[in-house]
Amino acid sequence: MTFNSVRIACNQTSSRELVVREDEELVARTLRALKDKDLVALTWQGAGSRAVKHVQTFVQRRRLAPDERALVTVSLLRGPQPAGALKTRTERLVPRRN
Repeated sequence: MTFNSVRIACNQTSSRELVVREDEELVARTLRALKDKDLVALTWQGAGSRAVKHVQTFVQRRRLAPDERALVTVSLLRGPQPAGALKTRTERLVPRRN
């Protein structure tokens, strides 16, 4: 994700109630801190890319399965939730197994 897309994602209002309104300085500081902890890496993804992208490395470092990744993602975005809500909110993030 580009820096701007990270900032916009932090301040989104769709899919959840707005909890924060982060400015560029705080987002930049946080990304640097995550990079220092090796939880985010910088990359130039794709041919002709003009912007540096940030990629999370937590999933690779922890070797999480897709369903575990979905659970962590939803929990970080929304906080504590009942099991039924977690099931509903993670279903679209994980391909269905037959």
